[in-house]
Order: sequence, then C-alpha cells, then structure tokens
Amino acid sequence: GCNQLSAFWRVVLPLVRPGLITVAVFAFLFSWGEFLFALSLNTSENVQPVTVALNKFIGQYGVQWNKLMAVATTIALPIILIFASLQRYIVGGLVAGSVKE
Repeated sequence: GCNQLSAFWRVVLPLVRPGLITVAVFAFLFSWGEFLFALSLNTSENVQPVTVALNKFIGQYGVQWNKLMAVATTIALPIILIFASLQRYIVGGLVAGSVKE
C-alpha cells in the first residue's frame, strides 16, 4: 500500500544497509591509504592526502622516527574510530548471504 519511494526506504534500504556501509568503509579505507596515485599524479601539495606527508619524514640520510610515528598514529586514528563504530555493519555486510537463517 505504498509508493515506490516509500517501499525503497522501508523495505530495500534496511536490507542492503550492511552491504552499503561495508562498501563505503572499504572505499574510504582504500582512498585514505592511497599513496602511489597521490604522489605521482598530484602536482600541488595542497590536495595531496595525509599519507603522502609520511614520505617527507624519510630522507636520504635517515628517518625521523619520532615525527613519522606521531603522524602515522594521527593518520590511523580516523580508520580505527570508523571501524570501531561501524563494526557490526561491516561484519553483517561481509557475511550477508553466507549463513542460512
């Protein structure tokens, strides 16, 4: 007794929500960790991702480990928070259809 949009919001979207969240989290993770594409094709430092900043602490004569680890920890925090908050949706999206209910 409802139109197509209402059926989409009430039936289809709740069924595909774990899969959509899983795909969104993996897409964010892959784009957040992109290094080679950003380093080779970006010409401006203003639009490079933060993972490229890690490369600046590795020099020809040594590595500035204290700064490298501080930035790496800061870069990893959003990924850890996203996975911790969306863990049940990610697991639900990964195992959807693999178990018999």
